[in-house]
Amino acid sequence: MAGALVYIIHAVAVAGESVPTNMLLIGGFAKCGTSHLHRVLADHPKVFALRKELKPLPGKHQMFEEVIFFYAREVARVDVSSPVLIRDACRNNFNDNESKQECLRALPGKDDSLPAKKDIAPKILLFTHINFHRDPVLMERWGATVKTIYLVRDPAEYLWAAFNYWRTDLDANSAQKTSVGNFYRSPELFHELLLADGLLKWKMGLNGRTGEWFFLLQNETTSSSLKEKERLLLPKFHLLLRSEDLLDPHLTALALGKISSFTGLKAEDFNSSSFNTRTNAGYSASSKGILTVSEQTMVQSGVYELSGYRPMLCKTRIFIYQNYNAVCQVLAARYDVTYTACLSSTGKEACAEDGPREKKFIIPIFNRCDVDLTMKLCTVLLILALAKSGHV
Repeated sequence: MAGALVYIIHAVAVAGESVPTNMLLIGGFAKCGTSHLHRVLADHPKVFALRKELKPLPGKHQMFEEVIFFYAREVARVDVSSPVLIRDACRNNFNDNESKQECLRALPGKDDSLPAKKDIAPKILLFTHINFHRDPVLMERWGATVKTIYLVRDPAEYLWAAFNYWRTDLDANSAQKTSVGNFYRSPELFHELLLADGLLKWKMGLNGRTGEWFFLLQNETTSSSLKEKERLLLPKFHLLLRSEDLLDPHLTALALGKISSFTGLKAEDFNSSSFNTRTNAGYSASSKGILTVSEQTMVQSGVYELSGYRPMLCKTRIFIYQNYNAVCQVLAARYDVTYTACLSSTGKEACAEDGPREKKFIIPIFNRCDVDLTMKLCTVLLILALAKSGHV
C-alpha cells in the first residue's frame, strides 16, 4: 500500500513533465558486467555519465527524477562554445539544499564541466540503476520511454560469481560482500548448497534476491497479464546483451554493433582500450570495486581468490543448466541470447565429468599451471614468478 501511495503522489507531481529522450539507462543485472559496460559507454565522447549505481533515496523518487531530467536537459543543450560548470548549475537550478545535494550526489566525482572535452559535446546522459526492475515507481514512469540496456550472463557462471562475491544467509559474517579471511568458499561447498536447495532459495546478496532476473525473464512467457509481460523488456526501448560478448575479442564487434544501432552512438568512436580491461571483476580482492579497473590479461574468468582460484565442479555446472533450462529457452527464443550448453535437456554438453576444467590448479601469483606440465617445470616457473614479484 505504501508503494502505491508513493507512486500516486509521484505521478501527480510529475505528470506535466515529459521524459527526456536522450537518457540511456543500464538497468541490470548485478554481477553481469554492468560496471564494465558503464565504463565502456562513459568513455564514448557523445556520452555524459553520472556516477555508477545511482538510484533514488527512500521516498525521494520525485526529487531523483527532477535531478535526472535536469542533467538530461543540460546535456542536450550544451555545446563546445558554452561549457557548463555542473556543480554551479546544480546550486543555481535547485532552490532547496536537499535537491542541490541530490544533484551533486549524482556526479561521477571527476568531471565538473560539460562538455569535458573542449571539441566534442555529449548528447546522451548515461546512468546505471542495477535494480531498476525492482523499482515500480520508475518502471511505471520510464519503462516504455527510456532506452535501457540489460546485461545477462551464463547462469552457472553468474551463480558461481555471486557466491564468491556476496554473503549468504548461511554466513556468520554480516558484511554484505565477501572478503578473504572472513568468508569460506569452495567448489564443493557451492555444489552441496545447490544440491540441498535445488533452485538457490538461500539468500545471497542484494537483499537476498540474487538470480531474480532468471525468474523475471521466465515469468514473461507465463504471466496472464499483458501488462506484466511488457513490464520488464519492451523491444523498442530495451536491449538485452550477453556480458560475455563484451569480454570476448571475437564477439566485441558484434556487441558494439548492437549497442550502436540501439543508442545511435557511432561504433568507431568507442575507446577500444576499454574493452581490454575488466571492471569490478571479483577475481581477487584487489580487483573488486565498481571503479576498480584491471587489465584483461590479469583477470581469469570463472575463478576467484576466495575459493582458492579453483573453478566450479563440472557436475555443478550440469546441475545448474538442468535447473535453469527454462530460463535459457526464454533467452534464446525471445531475446536471441543463446547459451548452448544450458539449452540442452541434460546439460551434459557443458563439460565432461572430471574433465579439463578440473585438471588445473591455480597459483595466484603466477596465474595458472597445468598438471600436464612436469612438476619440475612447474616448480621452476613458480620460483621465477616469486622472484619477479620480490617474494624470494
